[in-house]
Amino acid sequence: MEKKNAFTITRARPEDAAALLDYLKIVGGETDNLSFGAEGVPLAPEEEQAYLRTQVDSPDHVQYLARVDGELIRTASLNRKPGRMRHRGVFGINLKRAWWGCGAASALTEAVPCLSRENGFAHLEIEVAQGQCPRYRLV
Repeated sequence: MEKKNAFTITRARPEDAAALLDYLKIVGGETDNLSFGAEGVPLAPEEEQAYLRTQVDSPDHVQYLARVDGELIRTASLNRKPGRMRHRGVFGINLKRAWWGCGAASALTEAVPCLSRENGFAHLEIEVAQGQCPRYRLV
């Protein structure tokens, strides 16, 4: 199935918590390559809201959301490491299987490194499961 709908990218806000938790259950059930499965992450909506609140306007932590007609289809995150490793960030990405190939992956994969350069990150780290490498073209 080809997806041609236009997507929008926004920075995650506390009010996105419930939708984000529901989304993580979906993508967790679609792959074995995440640290969680169809149960999602072990956070209550209030905890996720608090976590997202810490990211609002943060130069050290960000989560971007891609949506099509209000449906959350992809996330990308950047989290600065603490202390002596502050020059490093961990870059995470995922996408609903139904939307593979729509272009949202490329757009978000470009947004996070741009933010990292603007905020003084020297290195980005990303973990990719074996067999997934050909899927990703990183900036």
